[in-house]
Amino acid sequence: MQHGIRNRTNIGIGALCLTVLLSCAVANATDYYLWLFDEGRGEVGIDSGTYGIDMELLNPEWSEAGPFPDTSALHLDGSGQTYAYFGQAIGADQATLEMWIRPTRLVGTQNLFSTRWGSTSRLYFWLVHGDLVVSDQYWQQHNNFAAPGAFAQADLGKWAHVALSWGPDGYRLYKNGVLLVQNDLSPFPHWAGRGAAGISAWNLSSEPFEGDICQVRLSLQELPPGQGTGRGELAWAASLAGMKMIRPDLEWLPAGLDGNILIRERPVLTLCVRNRFLQPIHVGTVTMRLRDKFTDGKLHPLRVVLDEAIPPRDELRVPVDLEITRSGVYEVTAVGPDQSQVQTHVTLVQGPPPEDYDGPVPFFGTNAHHYEYPWDFLLRREFGSRLERSMIYWHGQTDPDNIEWLAEDDPLLTVVPRYGGSVYGFSGYTPSYASPEPKGTQSIHDVPIISHYRNWMEAAPRHYRRHVKYWEIWNEPNAHGTFFHGTAEDLADLHKAAFLAVRRTAPGVKIVGASTVGVGLQYLDRLRDAGALDYMDVIAVHAYRWDYPPDRGLSQALKSVVKWRDKYAPGRPVWDNEFGYTNEGWSPRRHASIIARHLVIDKALGIQHADLYTWRWAPNYLFSGVWPTPSALAYRTVAQRLTNAVPVAAICEGEDDVFAYLFERRGVYTLVAWTTEEQDGRLSSIPVVPSKAALCDLMGNPESLPTDQVSVNLWLTNSPVFLQGVDASWRNHGRALSASPNEGPPPRHSSVWYSFHYPPGSEVVSLPCGATRSLPFRLYNDGEATTTIILSL
Repeated sequence: MQHGIRNRTNIGIGALCLTVLLSCAVANATDYYLWLFDEGRGEVGIDSGTYGIDMELLNPEWSEAGPFPDTSALHLDGSGQTYAYFGQAIGADQATLEMWIRPTRLVGTQNLFSTRWGSTSRLYFWLVHGDLVVSDQYWQQHNNFAAPGAFAQADLGKWAHVALSWGPDGYRLYKNGVLLVQNDLSPFPHWAGRGAAGISAWNLSSEPFEGDICQVRLSLQELPPGQGTGRGELAWAASLAGMKMIRPDLEWLPAGLDGNILIRERPVLTLCVRNRFLQPIHVGTVTMRLRDKFTDGKLHPLRVVLDEAIPPRDELRVPVDLEITRSGVYEVTAVGPDQSQVQTHVTLVQGPPPEDYDGPVPFFGTNAHHYEYPWDFLLRREFGSRLERSMIYWHGQTDPDNIEWLAEDDPLLTVVPRYGGSVYGFSGYTPSYASPEPKGTQSIHDVPIISHYRNWMEAAPRHYRRHVKYWEIWNEPNAHGTFFHGTAEDLADLHKAAFLAVRRTAPGVKIVGASTVGVGLQYLDRLRDAGALDYMDVIAVHAYRWDYPPDRGLSQALKSVVKWRDKYAPGRPVWDNEFGYTNEGWSPRRHASIIARHLVIDKALGIQHADLYTWRWAPNYLFSGVWPTPSALAYRTVAQRLTNAVPVAAICEGEDDVFAYLFERRGVYTLVAWTTEEQDGRLSSIPVVPSKAALCDLMGNPESLPTDQVSVNLWLTNSPVFLQGVDASWRNHGRALSASPNEGPPPRHSSVWYSFHYPPGSEVVSLPCGATRSLPFRLYNDGEATTTIILSL
């Protein structure tokens, strides 16, 4: 599948291999694994069942004389060098294991089929001196039983069908459809991470079988005895060769890149049906069902008729136009003739890419903490991120006098600048050599020794100065000791030391300060009282919200920070440099709307830069692997509409649960509006410029508007809509807003500053008369000239 930025980058976006289950068997057949072992060549034992977990064949040999005409089998020579195994997880609380075997010896313990889970043996099906033996193990528990004398010398060289079933009523053991033994033991939950035929799954070397094996089926239900086709019963009187399943692969066209993100391209799918078997196969009809994951709406199904027989070991490729015309994340379900199905997702992103910013600092950013692959960075840039927060691990260094830059930092100097992006780093987390704590008690969250911290802040910003223009001092120091085992006063020391170090070695780099979790006004007051405010170029907060809907609380919190800034540091930029929502119970639609609303409120209230935290493992975040979620499309739509935009007016801020803000970009006014709850809202008589008005939804899809109208009524939901072409007169309809300031560096006066610390673990106590106590008292000269200090105690 092509990604829309291929012509610019030629970088792959990830691999997609989607399996669709199609069956020539009758409908309603139970799910099963089926290894026929009839390949006759190669090193793969194909799973002809409904799951497609193939076995790897070690030194395979073949027997052309199977249990039925025109069938073959896998021959095992008993040396332990030939066997079959798989390494993927399977499991069933009830199941039936059956197989055709032709033993050529009875002496010793021979493994017919076995499984292993982690470091624990699970199910073992043995032939032991002619007895059929079962051992089902679960941790220290064992269910063991046997069918004595199941095989005799007369059975050597002859085919026999053996079967084991287990479920709520216990275990059943059969030979050629005859029940040999049963019991009412309670089977254990059966999970396996490895399975093997003809060898022990524990070590893949012991208890080898000598003879032929074929048509091994593991059905995920208890099958009753029978003499029919074997589809829903024990197959002791019939061959399973007719139960093969066809597995077409869905591949995206054109095939220059992998992945399933289509940017400004029509989604076309190639249905590639591969016949892995040795006989021709007729497929029939494949149905494509599509569901919009943002709206939960279902699209009309598409049907593809494959009436051409596929030759053995060949494939058939049929292009399928999914007929998707609107931006969205779609769930695509392919359904075979037997109703077996599997799903994948396809994303269509329309419209132009977000613009490159024209201001001093880009507003849109993300906080990903990693750049493992070029596509990882490219995806976020394509979707609007321009300045990204990156963790640079100070604790990766072990020698204070000889810093060796770690390999994982290389993307900051290669991938990021190569593709036109920018990052800013932070130096939190203390290496052991810089911790003042005794050996064995050190933590990466300790307050570092000032001299070591200063040396690091001289070296790292200088090393990255071409690409890292901002440097954050510490992450969430007010989080109750989670990330910083120090006080606000300790953090103020780090601000002062870092600020002076960076100004000496990389004067173009700016310091991002505070970075509190939440707005943390009391903590900001303590930093101000300790003098840190004069040593930061940017005031940063992490405006996380844990309430729903978050809009009112977010607006009030950000206004309080802006008010604090205006009082104590007028002109200083404020960043919301980490925020996000990880509620896994939310639908993709709710999560996308919350992300967009947070970004719009940040932008409207004059926040200069916002970083969305993109937890890679969260189900609703921007990208699931390399696949965008609805939240990614929402992020991109906001970036398209508001990059370089200036906030003009707050039309509504919670009245009747409606939020609406007006922005201006190059003389064009855009209104962004939504409701905070599930019920709809309304804005009436919005004046627009005739023939200039355009409306789009949160996915970026255009909505129709009459070209000659002079006013618009908007019906609102909790997903923001964007009305472009609003008449400039409407800026007087609400409270005036102003853009983020970006003035010069903070005022700083040369002075002597001090730091007064109690030793770690000590308590403040009253001293008796005549007693003395020593406390560390550090002095720093912040000026260029020599300073004389007089201490009076």
